Amino acid sequence: MNTMNVKGLQIKGLYVFLFLISASCSVNYSFTGADIPAEAKTVSVDFFTTLAPKANPTISQKFTDDLIAMLLTQANGLDVIKEDGDLQFSGAIVGYRISPAAVQSNTEAASQNRLTIVVKVKYTNTIEPDKSFEKEFSQFADYDVDNDLNVVEPALIDAIDKILVQDIFNASLGSW
Repeated sequence: MNTMNVKGLQIKGLYVFLFLISASCSVNYSFTGADIPAEAKTVSVDFFTTLAPKANPTISQKFTDDLIAMLLTQANGLDVIKEDGDLQFSGAIVGYRISPAAVQSNTEAASQNRLTIVVKVKYTNTIEPDKSFEKEFSQFADYDVDNDLNVVEPALIDAIDKILVQDIFNASLGSW
């Protein structure tokens, strides 16, 4: 046998060895930064009701849909099912308020208002129960007082919603 054939066999043997080692390991790594238990196959998201009295009526559906979309894109390999998933999300929108954000010193009038949304989330991890939690997440966005809330509200809700959903994902499945 010449040295070329021996080197070729050694390289092929190395590839087979590396393949067997990698196939026998059970590491659950995601390029999205998700820390999902290897045994988890499903996730369920209950409809997030609105308990905040002055909340926009569309916010419950939007928030629920955005959380599901985040899980579909970031939690690779998990099937979203209606109920009793290996990983479960439930909760409610418990706060929705407008308040002054920036007061002008010369007039004592607000130059900006702040929309704050608070979501109470219960996350249940049936595989690793010690990672389960129940807590509130809060985010806000400011807007000029000269703007009509009815006009800017959809964009504000969208911006706040994206941050809230990311915060919830990071707290439950993020590995950063």
